[in-house]
Amino acid sequence: MDADLDAAHHARPTTARSRELGQELHLARKRANLTATTVAEELGWSPGKLSKMENGWRGTDSWDYGTLLGKLGADRQTRDRIRRIASEQDVGHFIRAHEGKLSDNLLCLMIHERAALTMHKYEPMLIPGLLQTEGYIRAVFAQHAPLSREEMDYFVSSRMGRQQILSGGRAPDATFTSTKPPCRP
Repeated sequence: MDADLDAAHHARPTTARSRELGQELHLARKRANLTATTVAEELGWSPGKLSKMENGWRGTDSWDYGTLLGKLGADRQTRDRIRRIASEQDVGHFIRAHEGKLSDNLLCLMIHERAALTMHKYEPMLIPGLLQTEGYIRAVFAQHAPLSREEMDYFVSSRMGRQQILSGGRAPDATFTSTKPPCRP
């Protein structure tokens, strides 16, 4: 009977918003260097409640988010980011809008890439992002937007960090296809 309940619970779909919110909560707890069990016990929560929140399977009210972030000693930037995500309407999409900007650390995309068992990527104009070298990334970003050195370094390190999913025991079965861009005269 317990296995049936567990299977039914995990069948509840998550969304890009709920996964990103959960990931932010998880990262805040890791930065505080606290275990989930310790946090749950000290807040009087079941370990399952915190686990479900961090995995995007469960939402909660603003009071619980505030209590958790206070317990974790989260900085203002983290609190504001989590409050912003938590207050957004969850429309059930797999991709989350970021007001015309790249998401923090490309978090949503990275979550999907880490969860993927297989990945098929086609880029008609560029080398696929997960295969780009640092120099190539810098050249691409330099052509599309005026960025400060700090912004450029941030975006380059984010993209390079994503490439780690292609190695190790949990690497997805990946296929990349690209066509050579036309040469400029």
